[in-house]
Formats: sequence, structure tokens, C-alpha cells
Amino acid sequence: MKSKEFLNVFNENINLLQCPICKKKFSIISSQLKCQSGHSFDFAKEGYVNFVLHSVSTRYDKQLFQSRREIYKNDFFKPLKNNLLSEIVNLTKPNHKKFILDAGCGEGQLFIDILKDLKEKKYDVLGTGIDISKHGIKLAGKADKQNIWLVADFTNIPVKRNSIDIVLNILSPANYQEFNRVLKKDGYLIKVVPGSKYLQELRTLFKEEINLKDYSNENVIKLFSENINLLHKKRITEVIHLEDSIKNNIIRMTPLLWKLEDKNEKIKLLGNDYTLDLIILIGRPSK
Repeated sequence: MKSKEFLNVFNENINLLQCPICKKKFSIISSQLKCQSGHSFDFAKEGYVNFVLHSVSTRYDKQLFQSRREIYKNDFFKPLKNNLLSEIVNLTKPNHKKFILDAGCGEGQLFIDILKDLKEKKYDVLGTGIDISKHGIKLAGKADKQNIWLVADFTNIPVKRNSIDIVLNILSPANYQEFNRVLKKDGYLIKVVPGSKYLQELRTLFKEEINLKDYSNENVIKLFSENINLLHKKRITEVIHLEDSIKNNIIRMTPLLWKLEDKNEKIKLLGNDYTLDLIILIGRPSK
């Protein structure tokens, strides 16, 4: 791929986007996104646009996303990918172009692979991945030039009203007001939340040090149902084996242990099997 090929993707789908400041249309002028009011945003060389207009303090750094990518490459999230792909195929038909937004895409590898698999099944899809972390979006933009990658705030998604067929929101905070706005009337929200046994090996080993309580997703599911018309939910529970060479990445990829300053001694006690326990919620916008 040529380094500027991502500009073609933005140009072909420019009507999907809107200025986060004034909500007006964009054009591409001299390698910039420029709206009708004159607000402009530069394209990064990696193939993304940064719409965040203020400094952001976040613990989601480059190391975390690189660790998450290593864990993903070793198939920890493969059951999730396969189930999400199946759900999307069941919800849609490959007869016209579909716009899919991943809100909280991180480094993007899961989303990239889902989009590739859909295209192999002859679906005409365009993915738009957004995340507040520039570190994650930069990795996504480097890895994929066929979709749109944006550093953006969930409270102000730079996408037009009623333009998205499916919003994915995977292990990430939600903004239901914005999700309802950007989704088409016949669109779907697919949200993934942890189950009670998700990474229970870490929770058990470090329970005393970080005072972890038993996890419950009841409030998260209740909030989803209050804002989205819940159609159904599905639980995925599997134990995944990770080799010694990459299992330390499971520590680095999760916010669970950020409060623990020195993990080295306890890390030696970790085994090789980890529980993937996730719940997929599927609903329609409440409009």
C-alpha cells in the first residue's frame, strides 16, 4: 500500500464525517480535512486524523496496546472475534454497503480482522475505528489503510446522524446518546462486557493487594437496557492457554492491576490458563 492510499478511503467516504466543532461537512484540501466553516485537521502519516482538541491524560499507553496485540495474536480473543463475526452476519445482508463503527477500538486488531473476514464473505463494509488514545489509533492506522481511523471523544463522535449500520463497543465505556444519534433507525449496537469470571486468575491472585471485590455487570446491562432496545444477549466462556513467552502481556494489557506498584513476585505464581468470560449485548437504537 502506498503511504497516502488512506486518503482515497477518506475521500470516498467523506460524507460520513462531520466537523466536531460546528457539525458541518468536510472536504479534503491539501492533505487536510477542512470543513465548510474553515476548521481543519491534519492527516497523520500513519493514516489517521486526531479530532481531540484538548490534552488527554490516560493510562492506555503504547505498551498496553502492544501487549494487547500480542495477546490477541495468540488467540485469546479468537472466540470473541468468531462470535462477533457470526452475529454481524446474522444481522445483515451483503447486498449493500455497511458502515460499522468501533467505539473504543484501541489498537484495532480485532476490528481489522472482523472487517477482513466480512470482506472475504463478500460484504461491502467500511470500518471507522475511534478511540481517545492516540497510541492505539496510531497502531491501527499503521496496520490498516482500508478503513478510517480517528482519535475522537465518545461525547462528540465526528460522524453524521443516522449514518452507521452497526456500532461495536467492546470492553469499553459507552455513550448511549451518541450511539443513538449516529446509528441508522434500523441499525444495531453490539456491546461486549466482562462476565463475572473474566480473568478470574488475576482477580484471585491479586485480590488482597488491590482489594478487588467480586465483579458484577448487572448495572452495566441495566444501563444498556435503559438506553437501547435490548434484543438478546449471549455469554462466551472459555479457558485459553497462553505460553510462558507471552503470558506477562496479560498483566500489562488490563487496567485491573494499575494500582499495584510491584507485581514481580506474584507474577511468578501465574499459570498459563486464563478465563475469557464475556457477554455480548445486542440492541437497536431507542429513537
